[in-house]
Amino acid sequence: MHVHRYEDEWLYVLDGAVTFHVGGESHYGEAGAFVSFPRGILHTFSIETPTGRVLVVNTPGGFEHMFELHPRTPEEAAKAMTTFGVEMVGPHPRRAATAE
Repeated sequence: MHVHRYEDEWLYVLDGAVTFHVGGESHYGEAGAFVSFPRGILHTFSIETPTGRVLVVNTPGGFEHMFELHPRTPEEAAKAMTTFGVEMVGPHPRRAATAE
């Protein structure tokens, strides 16, 4: 789970199925689903199908440079996101559920 300090974020599901986790709620969506996360909102998502494609738009720009760090593991992704002002605030909901 994470919070963007500087960006608003929109996600549009192109293929597959995704569960969007926001606050303490989870919302399932398939191709065509659209969500908006204003900055300051705790969120993450889970791909529910073997493959999935999600179009992600952030504004203002700059956060996309996180991908230039080429994170390959969840830990590397968390470090890269933190570098660009994203606050990691807790485990992914699936990890939290297995810890209980």
